[in-house]
Amino acid sequence: MTKSSVVSSQRRLERKLKELNITLDEERQQHTEQRDQLTLRVKALKRQVDEGEAEAERLEGLRRKAIREMEEMQEQKEALQSKVTALENELNRTSINQFLLKTERGICGMVRE
Repeated sequence: MTKSSVVSSQRRLERKLKELNITLDEERQQHTEQRDQLTLRVKALKRQVDEGEAEAERLEGLRRKAIREMEEMQEQKEALQSKVTALENELNRTSINQFLLKTERGICGMVRE
């Protein structure tokens, strides 16, 4: 091998090394950009998860409140139903007593005549 062929080979290898370094730098830059994009995506997804969990907690609170209100209304309904039943019973007793009183007066009036 001659000196010129060695120099030529060396230059060729230096160019190849330079090209490989450029390619390596480009790939590093691409990987860095991809990593940054993925980091942003992960942060966005975490934020969405947090928002979803907060919304789920809010809805669960509303559900519990609705159940409490429904139970209170059921208790009120039962209390009112008891009052209605008591009033109906009292009305029936009063009506029967008035009927008996009228009937008794009618019988007494007939006996006197």
